[in-house]
Amino acid sequence: FIPKLAAEVYGPPKQNVVRVPLKAVEYMKENGISGFTFTESNMWGGYLIWAIPSNPVYIDGRLDMYGDQFVKEFIHIVNGTVAWEEPFARHQVKNVIVRPKSHLARSLAESGEWQQRYQDEMTVVFSRRSDPSIAHVSYRQDLWRTR
Repeated sequence: FIPKLAAEVYGPPKQNVVRVPLKAVEYMKENGISGFTFTESNMWGGYLIWAIPSNPVYIDGRLDMYGDQFVKEFIHIVNGTVAWEEPFARHQVKNVIVRPKSHLARSLAESGEWQQRYQDEMTVVFSRRSDPSIAHVSYRQDLWRTR
């Protein structure tokens, strides 16, 4: 009993317990997947900032710093009530981490523009096949650079 308890308490964190995409982020680190990343859960964005500080995120748990309109747009994208294509192009989103059965995961999988790079029981990672660079520099990226 004691060794099992010690392994649970002092062992490495488990994704299903901490409820952040540990395995997906580790895969991204190991495979050099970087660039502006959209995460379905804004809390996942906070974990990504901690785990890969050089990797900018679309949103994290500090919702008050993003503004109401941006947060509403994020919620609508996650819920599938607005198209993701224009906001992703505008903000030059290069990677997406979402739940496998989400509306956004299905939509990205059907899009020829995105490639599935990884999947586990919690998350799926997509990367844009083409370079998302556009002439427009997004407010989100400017904000990230000033942090």
